[in-house]
Amino acid sequence: MYKKNNLLSFNGSAFKILFVFLVIFSCVSQKKKGEYKGLRKFYHNTTAKYNAYFNANELLNLTLDKLNSAYKDNYSKILPVFPYEAIEDVNSEKPNLDKAIEKVASDISLHRYSRWADDCYFLLSKSQYLKKDYETAENSFEFMLNEYQPSKILENNKSLKEKNSKRIKKEKEEKKKDAKKEAQKRAKEKQKAREKARNALKKNAKKGNTNKDLSPSEIYGTPKTEKPKEEKKADELKVITNVGTKLVPHRPIFWEASIWSAKNLIKRGKFYEAEYKLLEIENDPATHEKIKGELHATKANLYLHSDNIDKAITELKKAIEFTKKKKTKARYCYILGQLYQKVNRPVSSDEYYNKALSYHPNYDMTFHAKMNLLINKSLQGESGDNLISSLEKLGKDPKNAEYLTEIYLTIGKVQLNDKKIDDAIISLNKCIQSASTNSQIKSEAYYLLGDINFDQAKFQNAKYYYDSTLSLLTKSDERRPVVTKLVNNLKDIADQIEIINLQDSLIRISSMSLKEKRALALQLKNKNKIITPENPMNPEISGMEGGIIRSPDFMNRVNQRENIVERPTSSGGKSTFFAYDIKASNRGRSYFEQNWGNRELEDNWRRSKKSSSGSAISTIENDVDSSNTNASLEEDLAEVLKGIPENDDQLKEAHKKIMEAMYQLGVAYRDRIEAYLRSKKTFDELLAKYPNTDRYADVLYYQYLNCLDLNDKECADKNSELLRTRFADSYYSKLLNDPEFAKNQANKKDEMELAYEKAYQLFDSGKIEECHTITQALKTKLNANKSLRAKTDMLSAFCIGKTSGKESYMAALKDIVANYPGTPQESKAKEMLRFLRGDNEAFESLTINEVQAAEFKAEDDKLHYMLIVFFNPPTKQVDKAKISISDYHQKYNKLDNLKMTSVEINTENNNNISAILIRKYDDKAQSLKYYKAVSNNRDEYVPGFQGYEIYPVSQNNYREILRLKSVKEYQAFFKKNYEN
Repeated sequence: MYKKNNLLSFNGSAFKILFVFLVIFSCVSQKKKGEYKGLRKFYHNTTAKYNAYFNANELLNLTLDKLNSAYKDNYSKILPVFPYEAIEDVNSEKPNLDKAIEKVASDISLHRYSRWADDCYFLLSKSQYLKKDYETAENSFEFMLNEYQPSKILENNKSLKEKNSKRIKKEKEEKKKDAKKEAQKRAKEKQKAREKARNALKKNAKKGNTNKDLSPSEIYGTPKTEKPKEEKKADELKVITNVGTKLVPHRPIFWEASIWSAKNLIKRGKFYEAEYKLLEIENDPATHEKIKGELHATKANLYLHSDNIDKAITELKKAIEFTKKKKTKARYCYILGQLYQKVNRPVSSDEYYNKALSYHPNYDMTFHAKMNLLINKSLQGESGDNLISSLEKLGKDPKNAEYLTEIYLTIGKVQLNDKKIDDAIISLNKCIQSASTNSQIKSEAYYLLGDINFDQAKFQNAKYYYDSTLSLLTKSDERRPVVTKLVNNLKDIADQIEIINLQDSLIRISSMSLKEKRALALQLKNKNKIITPENPMNPEISGMEGGIIRSPDFMNRVNQRENIVERPTSSGGKSTFFAYDIKASNRGRSYFEQNWGNRELEDNWRRSKKSSSGSAISTIENDVDSSNTNASLEEDLAEVLKGIPENDDQLKEAHKKIMEAMYQLGVAYRDRIEAYLRSKKTFDELLAKYPNTDRYADVLYYQYLNCLDLNDKECADKNSELLRTRFADSYYSKLLNDPEFAKNQANKKDEMELAYEKAYQLFDSGKIEECHTITQALKTKLNANKSLRAKTDMLSAFCIGKTSGKESYMAALKDIVANYPGTPQESKAKEMLRFLRGDNEAFESLTINEVQAAEFKAEDDKLHYMLIVFFNPPTKQVDKAKISISDYHQKYNKLDNLKMTSVEINTENNNNISAILIRKYDDKAQSLKYYKAVSNNRDEYVPGFQGYEIYPVSQNNYREILRLKSVKEYQAFFKKNYEN
């Protein structure tokens, strides 16, 4: 027992001594770079790997898995090679990435010369890349690759240098020994050859043969020589590809980091630099086989970004060859199938879709691969009907229920390709109406429907479809700019068509009898929907304004009853069955509801007493419901039909609205979408309907322009002559017939500027609503004239401020700041925002003395602070702001190590101003990043309070603000040096 305890005591003491020994050796101060040796080297290498680096790597891998899982593939487009790159919003993963950066930064600081330092720098750069901080990541990658490039490994690592010199010395000694052995061997062989030759001569002499005809080699013999082994040039390669030991090897991260650096350069749009870097790695003999799959996939990604499909195909094939994961191989094969399909090579496309299926991908990819195989059959000549039949069969599979949206979309595309427009509309409407929440697919269906309606000149419907498309498109979608332009161009057209249809409907209803109006009111109240041949799958879009349906064709059906569709029989004729007569059905419904109310379908509905399972509704209750319905009917009638003209003046006003809308519609057709023929037709209809219009001269001028664009000289001359004879003194007549007048007019303000001046005069005279109406109309017409558009938006914001309150006013001003940088309107909007946030000095101009007294200097490369100034803050608001700012820093700026303190600025004036100072950033550029991020996220930065401003300020300029005891002087300096 004593011996056992003694042994335990000895072991414990030995362990303690060893531990102290390790600590002493590991904590010795660093003298020179790379001087870790022995136990100290072992300690730093081990703790560097298995402590912070290990945890950071786990966090990074977890983040990559989450990003890959979060990305939803859009199979209607070429899939991204790397899903984690395609995620637009990575804010949810930034905390984990910041933790990873924090850990490896700590590791680098504590174990700078361990063999894992380059890996730590790589993880840091990679984390910045995944955070989408591409500029910072580029700098980090550049530093890491320069610091740890293979040529410097031997120079900077003393132990490796010694190891390499010993290896070279040993190899030289071995070569000498080998050379000596080889020389001895060759000498022996030579001796044997000579003896053999002598013996041969003797034999020939005995036989009487002469040796005159023998060659020297036959006489003396030639020894066999072996080709010397090829010397490998990669002496240093053996060292730089393993900076560890034979027992614990460690390969430098340089080659993998170069690939990720190229990925970052691609995101920065630096395609040439990325390609050069990737080619270097590809041609480097030290590049390991394990990373060649990632290398070629990155090259494919580069060529996809630069629209070089042929090279992308080549690189993806190589990537498949070097990739082991089946899931990744399946993705690359699927992308190859898409690319071959895009360049109309269906046979090759089939090959790779089938290869993708052979790797057993998830069902999402499996389904889309099968569907694309069917589409390829169509590309190879199979009829569209067969393809549609196959797609419908695919849709009947219960497993594919969630993919019906895509199946309908694909069927619609096939039908469009076969010029079956009506069938395509039905299929695309089915796609839109499906229960799926796949907004990407539905946006494409809306877009196609918009194109169909646009091609059919149904511009109002096209505008609605494009509106829906725009609401579903992501910010990065390449179609977004095109759709936005279409929506803006069609808005004015749709608005004018709506006005025409609405006023035309109101005028027609005004001529109806009371009985017909009552029937219409009931129909509107019960929301009866009539299916038309133009839209058999989708009930008409009908909005309510003043109780009147705004559908373009609705009132035509009300007044022209013969146009109401009767349900056809299977033989193609009209059915005589009463239930298919919509007129009779509607009359019956109206009569029923007047007597019985709007009831649910049920058995025994007339009985006052029902079985226990039914609802107990008495006859008395039925009578009450009936009387209530009758009592409210007149109210409903009045509410629904309240916008109908009731006298001649109101009728005249309605016609005036139609006349003006027709004129504006003709102008919009011409100016917005260059539909000259449709513009001409609209103006012809306007003159036919309203021959005494006040717009006659305007119409003739536009008709003259339309005819010129349509190459109809006779028509142009006719309109020009009418202008000259009927409106000789008009502006347009002088413009056409007097060259000098036209020259003078070119220097005058155009119609838009005159409209703006009119709106401004209305605002100045207090007619806010009229001013706002004009500015809203102007906004839709001002595209190229940015200056006038900025002024119009500012005037519109002033109108909003007068009518809609402070919050709406501030929102409008913020839009001006965002949309018109560097304009006088931006400066004015910022001043207004500062004033609304509580800065009472926002509009005060600086005097010459104040300007001279302020000694602010531009110090872009000097230390910078952030100064947050609060104007008239409520009690404890600054303390609350400190908490929210601290939370903001913890979430978005955790690694910046920012410090926050309260400061006093204004002690002489009566203004209630408080401030917070945030330290510190290295230079102006870094502080501006913070400033811009906060400016875009003010509500989260200080929630519930808008009365603050934020200024980046250098250390010396901050001291100057304290000396002046005011921020007013700095605001002018800030605007000039930081905002512009």
